[in-house]
Amino acid sequence: MGYPVGRLTGAHEREGELMTSSEFDADTALTTVKAGRGPSQHVHPDVAGFWNALSAGHLALQRCGECSTIRFPLSTHCHVCLSGDYAWERIDPRGTVNVAVKIHEGVSTMPYSGASLPEPWKSMAPFVTGAVDMEVGVRLPGRILCSCDKALSPGTPVTAVLLDTRDGAPVHGFVHDCNSSTSESSNREW
Repeated sequence: MGYPVGRLTGAHEREGELMTSSEFDADTALTTVKAGRGPSQHVHPDVAGFWNALSAGHLALQRCGECSTIRFPLSTHCHVCLSGDYAWERIDPRGTVNVAVKIHEGVSTMPYSGASLPEPWKSMAPFVTGAVDMEVGVRLPGRILCSCDKALSPGTPVTAVLLDTRDGAPVHGFVHDCNSSTSESSNREW
């Protein structure tokens, strides 16, 4: 059975299009890649299902029980119909870059602000971060692992992966095809 996807604007508008569970294998776990260990996750009970799914190796978002909208940002109530009824659903890990920025170095001499990067980000530079339009119709933020810089261009295909944090709990990120072979990605240090 298909469900209406969330709404995006522009080239990624898919309103009314149906996604079916046969379009991707929901049982396939995300690949874990070695990358500079970022900060740990902040888990609130209302969004614990997201982090539990990542710990189990999958990317999952809330699907509204009333209108079937896939929800992001995560919330206790649907942004479309305001229902508080939802279930966690595994989503297709494929998406395309909407916007990406390469952080070349972390400045530590400035007071803490958006212009300075605290640890661990400072020592992880250079790195790419951005927003990815997922196949299910939502836009997710995250680090993007790419050694060829093609992921800096909008529309570039990427796939969700798991990234370690300093405390070992996974967070999601994305990887471009230049680094997506499982044998290379799982053993490569970023």
